[in-house]
Amino acid sequence: MLNTAGLDLANTPPIGLSLRFFLAAPLFALAAGVLLATGAETALLSRWTPTALATTHLLLLGFITPIMCGALLQILPVLVGVRSTVTAQAGAAMVIMLGLGAALLSSGLGLGHNGLLLAGAVLAAAVLLAFVFNIVYALFASPGSSPVRWTLTLAVSALAVTVMFGLLLVGSRSGWLNLAAGKAWTDIHLAWGLAGWMGLLLAGIAGELIPMFYLSPPPPTWLKRGLPMAIIGLLVLWPMTALLSGNGLLSVAITMGILLLLGGFAVTSFVSQWRRRRPRHDPSLGFWWLGQSAILMAAAAWLLDEPETLIGVLAIIGSGMSFTTGTLFKIVPFLSWYHLQTCKVKLRRTDIKLPTMQGFIGDRIAGWQLAIHSSALLFLSLGTWLQTPTIRVGGLLLAGSALLLWFSLARAWWRYRRIRRQLLSGNTKAAIR
Repeated sequence: MLNTAGLDLANTPPIGLSLRFFLAAPLFALAAGVLLATGAETALLSRWTPTALATTHLLLLGFITPIMCGALLQILPVLVGVRSTVTAQAGAAMVIMLGLGAALLSSGLGLGHNGLLLAGAVLAAAVLLAFVFNIVYALFASPGSSPVRWTLTLAVSALAVTVMFGLLLVGSRSGWLNLAAGKAWTDIHLAWGLAGWMGLLLAGIAGELIPMFYLSPPPPTWLKRGLPMAIIGLLVLWPMTALLSGNGLLSVAITMGILLLLGGFAVTSFVSQWRRRRPRHDPSLGFWWLGQSAILMAAAAWLLDEPETLIGVLAIIGSGMSFTTGTLFKIVPFLSWYHLQTCKVKLRRTDIKLPTMQGFIGDRIAGWQLAIHSSALLFLSLGTWLQTPTIRVGGLLLAGSALLLWFSLARAWWRYRRIRRQLLSGNTKAAIR
């Protein structure tokens, strides 16, 4: 049972537009897992090791960002009534260019090769800035003032800021710029990416998808409006920590504020999901619980002055990857079923019975995915203290989780296309999208 009130499902774009982004993402998580397993000796000694930097960008730029871009292209027309100008062909080109940029940039960081780093940064930045311009233009060109519209606008704007800071850091690393307090600028780049782009977009999506798929109460309007503004306000202040001398207290205060806001979002989400109607066992909801728990654990780790690598593992793998994976396990089956149902009604094919949404990616696979992903998170978190053997196991589990995710998405896509061909057999009114 779904709560689709307020959704403009007739505006849903072709499923292939977002599926290309979704199918590419697990390949980068696979590469990150292999890199962690083979470079376990130095992977989590520090956030500044080549392996740590390469892995971070494989996961953030190669896995999380494509999934969020693909989800955004699907959600805008349905939730906000805004249709971007990104076509299926343009989307395919974006996937290829962004994937190539992420691969080159991560290789440049891992190998210490400035040429690869610069090429990857320029390519990825060009794709992402074009994406941001397209989305922001579409949002401002259409009427409406819903809270989620404002949240999405701020999130993609945060992506643009993240990209610009990233280019500055690449210029500094290549010797073209001389950035004083380089670590502070790296922290700003990371904060805008994690709290601004990833945090705001996931919070905005969660506020709409959780009530829809799990029949939980929606978050209060004040939270929808206040959380994005508060986080962006603190992020705007953060560059002052790199420009002012004696800025340690200011940096701590800003970080504390952001952690409190994100922690409040996690607690509010827990309460909302606990109060959902007709609760049933759903492994995909476990990804949201894991992601929310990881936010709180990352905040606690920062307060306890635990290793930065532990905070990174909890924030990126525990929170970012959990949220995006949980979203995939609901949105892909729903889109597959909805497009087939629409085609069936349009063509009046009453002779063909469609599978339920669980028939595209079943609860059993989702349960296995959650178990393997949680195990990878546990071993990698322990690896920040125990090092090599534990990190190697965690990397292998992360790679296995990525393979299972890719298989699940590919299987759903294959089944969608097979059933659609059956619906279209003997009928030339429509083509597979």
